[in-house]
Amino acid sequence: LKEVYGDDVEKLDLIVGLHAEKKIKGFAISETAFFIFVIMASRRLEADRFFTTNFNSKTYTDEGLEWVNNTETLKDV
Repeated sequence: LKEVYGDDVEKLDLIVGLHAEKKIKGFAISETAFFIFVIMASRRLEADRFFTTNFNSKTYTDEGLEWVNNTETLKDV
């Protein structure tokens, strides 16, 4: 990395940095990648009409709403 980017960490490409960063114990990704995921996921939940204004019985069947509301983890899927 030093050969390509020198001593200036600001020149480091994000993807390269994510791969170089140590993973969080028990996780498959690094701390920076985790924070990026959390920010993107929360923004998606706030912006996606199927999770906000269209999250209703006009859009989803009763079975679909029940499935979404009662699913807690990927193990339930």
